[in-house]
Amino acid sequence: MAKTKKNIAKKKKKKQPSQVQPEIQETAQVELSEKEQKAQAKAEEKAQKQLEKEIEEKRKAKEKEKHPGFFTRMGNYCKGTWTELKKVQWLDGEELMKASGAVAGIVTAFTLVTWAADSVLGTIAAFILNL
Repeated sequence: MAKTKKNIAKKKKKKQPSQVQPEIQETAQVELSEKEQKAQAKAEEKAQKQLEKEIEEKRKAKEKEKHPGFFTRMGNYCKGTWTELKKVQWLDGEELMKASGAVAGIVTAFTLVTWAADSVLGTIAAFILNL
């Protein structure tokens, strides 16, 4: 019987590690899944930060487009002016003389009208003040 008790004890010892082993494996799987979850959470956090960074860069780019610097504005102004000057239809010599003559005639006419109105109103004012 001593042999049988020893054999039974040996069998029990052999069975115990095999019974414990699935528990260790389950614990290892739980730990592994926790590590995977942590890694996944870190990856998601990193992706979120990257997304926020890209959004911030786009916002800054839009803001920069809305408010360009001084030299950029001056460059844009000069480019726009040059473009408009190319669209201008310049007068030739004969057209220029006609247009200049018309302007000089109109200016002379308005000068005479203004002088006449001033003279008449000045005379009326002098007459009223002398009374």
